[in-house]
Amino acid sequence: MPEALTLALHANAHDLSQVSAPASSHYLGREVLQIEPSTLRRLNIIADNFGGEFVADLVLAIIAAEAGIEVALHVKHLPMFVSDTTTDDVVILFDRLASGSSFARRLQAEVGRGSISVMSNAFWSAPLFLDQVPREELDAGEGVLTVLKGDLNFRRAIGGVLVAAAHPAGGSHGGGLGHADQLEGQVAVGSLRAPLDVRHALAPLIAVVTRP
Repeated sequence: MPEALTLALHANAHDLSQVSAPASSHYLGREVLQIEPSTLRRLNIIADNFGGEFVADLVLAIIAAEAGIEVALHVKHLPMFVSDTTTDDVVILFDRLASGSSFARRLQAEVGRGSISVMSNAFWSAPLFLDQVPREELDAGEGVLTVLKGDLNFRRAIGGVLVAAAHPAGGSHGGGLGHADQLEGQVAVGSLRAPLDVRHALAPLIAVVTRP
């Protein structure tokens, strides 16, 4: 599970907008990736870019589902940025999976038994913050982890404000930060984002800071 989360993080660093490799990388909050699968009953993955990043998200989903965790992949109805993952993208990807590959077999098996689902709420295509997300969209209670991918979803949580580097986020980790605080006691919120503006550093945030 930690390895799959790391893969999902690195995939965000290599979306289609990154045309060259960074000269150096620095981790913030990497210890948050050390999650024991037995502590989770549900994983929400709020998708960002299609292509290689979404495939990495699917790898995370497969590994979590095979560990007995219910996985919900949240994609957009319509893209807010050209590379955003939409329902049409998911349909095309599933139609073109190589049937003989281990990846395809494992993904189709978990989708078939209902362990992995793809959801598309109009919320994710709207200029709204995390405190406005329908509670039923992310589930509630113990054992739920919601992973926000990318810059837009990160800003949904903090409201696009500058915060002190040591300021804790909201959610079940406590502390109160921006719009994530409205999910206190409901879901644990983590953000997988790279590259990162270091002025927005916070925990629980998992990010790679890159320098061109």
